[in-house]
Amino acid sequence: MNDSITPDWIKEIEAAEAVHTAAARATVAEDSLRAKTIQADGPAYWRLLQKELYIAVEGLKRVGITGVIEDAFAVKEKGIQVRIQRTDRPSKQAFVKLFYTDGDPGIQRYPATAEGVSALLFDVHNDTMALYGDGDALTPEAAARFILEPMVKNVKT
Repeated sequence: MNDSITPDWIKEIEAAEAVHTAAARATVAEDSLRAKTIQADGPAYWRLLQKELYIAVEGLKRVGITGVIEDAFAVKEKGIQVRIQRTDRPSKQAFVKLFYTDGDPGIQRYPATAEGVSALLFDVHNDTMALYGDGDALTPEAAARFILEPMVKNVKT
């Protein structure tokens, strides 16, 4: 049918479908880019998170808590165990095991948080890799705090 005699309402439907198709393609492209970024940047984030956990655990000595970060002896994934305890009451302690496999969409934790969170997922926020916990985009430093602070509160009480 000739475009000049096609009713406007049909052209509007056609235009709306074209916009919807373009938006769907853009979403697929964004999702693909996000997945590739997570796959590429995940290992670096994992290393930075470990570094921040080491720094934080060392700093806990200032508040009467000692800690250690050890290999969690994971079979397929990379894993660490973070243990902390009060210096005046060694029986008052807490631990968490964290696991990561290159390319995975997040970091697994055991035990889960009090809210039942057993995985912290990666996403790209403002073109920067972030780990999500409790709905917030977390830098490696903020993620270390998110992981350790509840443990410290538990050990201190």
